[in-house]
Amino acid sequence: MAITDVRNQLLALERLHANDRDGGYGLAASLCDYRDSLDTESKGQWDHILIEWALDEAGDRWGIALEALARVKGGDVNAMLSKTLAECKGSKEWRSDITSTLLRRDVSDANVRSEVEREVREKDPMGLPNVARLMVVDTKTVDFAAQCLVDAILEEQQDYVSSYIPPFVWNAWNSNPRIIIDLVACAKMKSTTAGDILRSLFLTHLAEDYFQRELGYASVSNVVAELRSLV
Repeated sequence: MAITDVRNQLLALERLHANDRDGGYGLAASLCDYRDSLDTESKGQWDHILIEWALDEAGDRWGIALEALARVKGGDVNAMLSKTLAECKGSKEWRSDITSTLLRRDVSDANVRSEVEREVREKDPMGLPNVARLMVVDTKTVDFAAQCLVDAILEEQQDYVSSYIPPFVWNAWNSNPRIIIDLVACAKMKSTTAGDILRSLFLTHLAEDYFQRELGYASVSNVVAELRSLV
């Protein structure tokens, strides 16, 4: 299939979803469904077009393009997005969304880590959620994640940390729930006070019926028991 045909189909899908009013998620899903129907060569053309959209910050498609790219694998997408981070251009919001996309594609290279560190320093809204994802993509960064949370707690930003506990929970359960235990244990080694506060925040969230239903009562109970046993 010619790249113009792929582009025309993508534009047709965009028109089809023009009135969705769902933040673009329906369109992103349709774009990915269309990619699934393509042969290998055409998938590469799809990737090329979506990268083109994603890197055009002045346009109005980059958010949807990044959401779609985050849901698929393959191609040269990772290298091209990472290179963009290395160039340090564009708005902070745009770079944060690119970072999030790469993390969802399980990329944790030096450019991604550098951007996450910047987000944390500047208290970017995507900072702690991206730390939570980085922690499961590269488990060697648990120490970094613990330090970020300890620093925030010691700066008396407990409410700020509490509001971002859910991303840590969801990412851990989608990978390995024991990462939560390792995270809190690491935090306690850095500061007993901050570590105990962090443990309390996790226990509070994990006590909620919603999390217990979604994550599984037995699984949550096991993690809660281990958190309570940490000294």
